[in-house]
Amino acid sequence: MNTTPHNFTTIIENHRGYIGYCKCCQMVNVCYKNSLFCFQLCEYQWFCELIKERKCMTKYHTSHGKEVLMKTPMNNYYILFKESELDEFSEMLQQAKFLVETFKTVKNLN
Repeated sequence: MNTTPHNFTTIIENHRGYIGYCKCCQMVNVCYKNSLFCFQLCEYQWFCELIKERKCMTKYHTSHGKEVLMKTPMNNYYILFKESELDEFSEMLQQAKFLVETFKTVKNLN
């Protein structure tokens, strides 16, 4: 088990998840429901646009109310969303975007 100390700052948090930044790892953690995405600072912007613009996604109706299928880089691994979940998730990402850009700028100055 890794016991390395982390300097983690929560940027935004709600009842469905959080977005935070670890200064030690220089990684952005995006947690939404039961998914955790870990990004380098330069990848965060790309992911925000992917979700906001619904890129790499297709309509996929299920009997469970999920309507959108998002392909992941892993073979045969997809994430299903409701449209309302994508809207909420995108809003979280957009709210944290300014602070993530600030961390990126500070990193580039050092």
